Amino acid sequence: TGLLTIATTTTATTCTVKYTSNGCVVTKVITLNPNAVITGTATSVCTGATVTYTATPAGGTWSTNNPLIATVTNGVVTGVAAGTATITYTANGCSTSKTITVNVTPVISGNSSVCKGSTLQLSVQSGITGTWAMNAPVTGVGISTTGLLTVATTTTATTCTVKYTSNG
Repeated sequence: TGLLTIATTTTATTCTVKYTSNGCVVTKVITLNPNAVITGTATSVCTGATVTYTATPAGGTWSTNNPLIATVTNGVVTGVAAGTATITYTANGCSTSKTITVNVTPVISGNSSVCKGSTLQLSVQSGITGTWAMNAPVTGVGISTTGLLTVATTTTATTCTVKYTSNG
């Protein structure tokens, strides 16, 4: 039937196929290429951020099915807008793909200063869920699960860094 089955190959190699009919012989050289493989565990990225994939065999090309969601250059994927994109690597006619989800990067809103003994309500865009925390513990300063920053009158802190980690 002419079906050529390749179990596995890690490097490009060739084989010669021969067909005989009524005493006539014809041959064809077939190149057996290894499968393209993307290495990298990231399945999501935030808008404006990057993740890096590598791939084998070397010398292939990268592409995305949706550059409005994620772009890719030499394996570096950049989140553009919320959604899902398929990143594809093609080498020697063999392709493989990874799906990546792009999440909106949260933006913290609220004043940048607060007086001792006061509170400050911080927030992020509507529809984003996540967790509030301090980058490092600060004596006399705390943040609630709702983004309420409380500053005790006894604190000696002059600055603190608050972070919000989105669930996406």
